[in-house]
Amino acid sequence: MILHLQQHLWMFMLLTLALGLFSGLPVALVLTGVGFGFGLIGCALHLVRLQEFQAIYYRIFGTLFDTEDVFWSAVPLLLFMGMVLHESGIASEMQTCLQRILRRFPGGLALSALVMGALLAPAAGMIGASVVTLSLIALPEMMDRGYRPAFASGAVAAAGTLGVALPPGVMLVFVADAMGIYTPYIFLGMVGPGLLLLILYGAWCMVAGSRESTTAPAMAGSEGLSIWKMIRGVFLPAALIGLMLLSVTVGNLPIAEAAAVGGGGSLLLSLFSGRLQVAVLRRVVVKTALITAMVFFIFMGASVFNLMFRLIGGVDAVGGFLAHLRLGSWATLGAILAILFLLGFFVDWIELVMVSFAIFRPALDSVDFSASIPAPVLAYTWVTVLITMTLQVSFMTPPFGYALFFLKGSAPQRVRMKDVYRGIVPFVVLTLLAIGCVARFPEIATWLPGRALSQDVVRKVEAID
Repeated sequence: MILHLQQHLWMFMLLTLALGLFSGLPVALVLTGVGFGFGLIGCALHLVRLQEFQAIYYRIFGTLFDTEDVFWSAVPLLLFMGMVLHESGIASEMQTCLQRILRRFPGGLALSALVMGALLAPAAGMIGASVVTLSLIALPEMMDRGYRPAFASGAVAAAGTLGVALPPGVMLVFVADAMGIYTPYIFLGMVGPGLLLLILYGAWCMVAGSRESTTAPAMAGSEGLSIWKMIRGVFLPAALIGLMLLSVTVGNLPIAEAAAVGGGGSLLLSLFSGRLQVAVLRRVVVKTALITAMVFFIFMGASVFNLMFRLIGGVDAVGGFLAHLRLGSWATLGAILAILFLLGFFVDWIELVMVSFAIFRPALDSVDFSASIPAPVLAYTWVTVLITMTLQVSFMTPPFGYALFFLKGSAPQRVRMKDVYRGIVPFVVLTLLAIGCVARFPEIATWLPGRALSQDVVRKVEAID
């Protein structure tokens, strides 16, 4: 009996974690409690030594204070940048300008929401900020112009999640760190797939939007868009995001320094537009601190859980199970993507990145796609891109897709939850189609990083991997 419990303790640990997450308790507390609880059970079963609990401190302290890995210092800076764009009203002005520019296209209002979502990539790590912003600005206008609630809500929810998969979104930084890949590779690797998603979403919005009723009067002032408003509302924020991307990839700046450029640049934009007020800055600082604290608390809980799961043999058991199946590289990757997709229905992306990656990382390290992609670092970039796109779907899948909840909470009362669910289906299908295209044609993800990054960087990364 004891031997059987020792061999399958990791299964009970995962089951307890799932029950804890469904209970509605704070995620960080669930991760910490399950980790310590099963660590103590492991001690009683002689799977874990009590002295090994000391590794928790060194694991957390060593990660956060490693002078050669300043990844974590970039998190509050990226969140700060997104909050400044949101709270200062720059995001609202951007949406208004895009609506006026694209108003004559079929489904033009939906297209403007998509472009807005792509340009708000730094804020998209905070899925609530981007979705709520679009919901408050774009959704009422679309409804007033005669768009059906299902189509309008689906387009806005998809637009709010689009920036999650685009650089320099916060989630990309987390995924790069969890996968052990150099940040510029994932940034450049997501450009091609991100454009593919934008094209697919845009094509659907134009086709479906052409059937929508737009008999309402044109938006007020649609002919009065000045060059100055266009520059201030669209081109300057887009240039700031582009500058961050270039500073990381071409300029070879560490991600923390690039994030500092973004944070400082967002303040300058706010000051330049006359919106940098004390009350706005206070809201930005408070909200950034709260979200940063939440992220770091989850990191500490995930560190406890991952360490104890590894010590009781869970990582080795999962890796051995996948190896025993002898699925091959393609089938192993497909199985992991399918599992992440299913988990995304119920689990937030932060928990998926911090917990699931620790379980599946050994299996991902063992896959070999050298026949399709000769350079190992580019092959790993491609795998990371596929995982990132799979994580993006989790924001749009019921019952716990965050984008759906935030959208319903901020949408007009006439938008029902079933409208949101029905409207998001085409975009989920299009995202899965895009994942299939990137899987079939790896060059979509590997061409740009292979061309833009020097061979010295490639060799350095391959040596680390």
